[in-house]
Amino acid sequence: MQKLWSEVCVIGGGPAGSAAAIRLAQCGHSVCLVEQAEFPRAHVGESLSPGVWPVLESLGVREEVAIGARFPSGTLLRWSGSETFRRNDQWPSGGLVDRGEFDVALLSHARSWGVQVIQPARASARRLPDGWEVHAIGAEVTQVSCAWLVDGSGRLGCMERRRSRFSPSTLALWLRLRETASGNARIEARPDGWLWAAPIGDGVTSLLYCCDPSAWKQRETRGTESALREVLTNSDLFKSFSRYPAIEPVRVMDASCSYALSSIGPGYVKVGEASFAIDPLSSCGIEKALQSAVVGAIAAHTLLKHPGRSGLCRRMMQKRVEEAVAQHAEWSGSYYGEVGIHADRPFWASRSRNLLRSPPIRPLRADLPKRETRVCLSLTARWTEEPCITGNEISSRAAVHTESLPRPVAYVEGVEIAPLLQALPSEIEVGALVSRWTGELSSFKAGRIAAWLWYHRIIHEVHFPAGAEVHP
Repeated sequence: MQKLWSEVCVIGGGPAGSAAAIRLAQCGHSVCLVEQAEFPRAHVGESLSPGVWPVLESLGVREEVAIGARFPSGTLLRWSGSETFRRNDQWPSGGLVDRGEFDVALLSHARSWGVQVIQPARASARRLPDGWEVHAIGAEVTQVSCAWLVDGSGRLGCMERRRSRFSPSTLALWLRLRETASGNARIEARPDGWLWAAPIGDGVTSLLYCCDPSAWKQRETRGTESALREVLTNSDLFKSFSRYPAIEPVRVMDASCSYALSSIGPGYVKVGEASFAIDPLSSCGIEKALQSAVVGAIAAHTLLKHPGRSGLCRRMMQKRVEEAVAQHAEWSGSYYGEVGIHADRPFWASRSRNLLRSPPIRPLRADLPKRETRVCLSLTARWTEEPCITGNEISSRAAVHTESLPRPVAYVEGVEIAPLLQALPSEIEVGALVSRWTGELSSFKAGRIAAWLWYHRIIHEVHFPAGAEVHP
């Protein structure tokens, strides 16, 4: 048995695991990563939503990914009624990747940062009084001793698995086809589910069908692939796809939305789908996985340096998961509700209701007032101490909260706003306010921050009683 010591052991070499390993290595930690499968491997989840690119930039792998990505001109839609074409307005608004190549690129970049990769190997973890012991069982057995464990092994996870579901049960059937005619992505609502397909490589199209498990069980009596091809044959945008040859058998997987009841604890953090899994309809699974991995890695780095900040890091991770889950539930409920032609079908009716609906936010004022308008701080704005990411650590900062904000905010345009506001007089003209900040900020950024504060009612116009004298 080979024995190895590392500050951090990451289990799972998908996007979340590799991203967490890269960020921890960038922070100066020794990192070991255990991945069960050999790469390259075919894997579902090929969409790169716009928020992916800043994360890939921070990890140093954006250019490499962009070279291998595809950027369709748009998407063919048959969703709320007649067929439409939604054009991608600018590059890179979103892209498509072959997950085999994408995962290899991230894991190779992790190796370049000194991450020690054990692959292929199945991992099992055991908690010790002062850390963890991980057994990686592959061609040989490697025993890894580490202080921190990062679980990036998917929704099944490698440790405590209590989860809460926030969507009806959903089944996803994934198939790769030999097809060369389609240059755009396409999506279509069917009575009992929805179809999606997109070109991910030369002559290769990825196809996904999401449906209710009980309805699919009744349809599947003649075999999984035959039943899926019948769905394609009866569709409008996918008829021709029913004739294309399959590259490998259909894969069937759980696509229900769920989240871990605990994403961080003593000596461990969960990232990617081990933390939370969202509906594939959003096409932003990779983005959310990468974002959660970066935050999880920063939490681990913070606690390795400052063990006393455990409460702060738990609050940060919990808030990020709750926010992502609530936003996705709101979006998906609304988007499923647009399919009026199938509104009476159980699949659509059950998904058009947001199970985590949040209270509505009051309308906002969008325009900054004239420069001579006198403004003051709102008496209804509340200040709290909140966990924030500052550099590569989680620390406490003063944050403002109003009814128009989904959560307290400490930074606007990358600038900490508490010092800007705490030094203000009781009232000031808008022009003077912007000028006051231009000593530290550019006039453009100062104006944008002022507009944001006005937009969210953190500053508002000073109102005087009728007949009162106004002194400058």
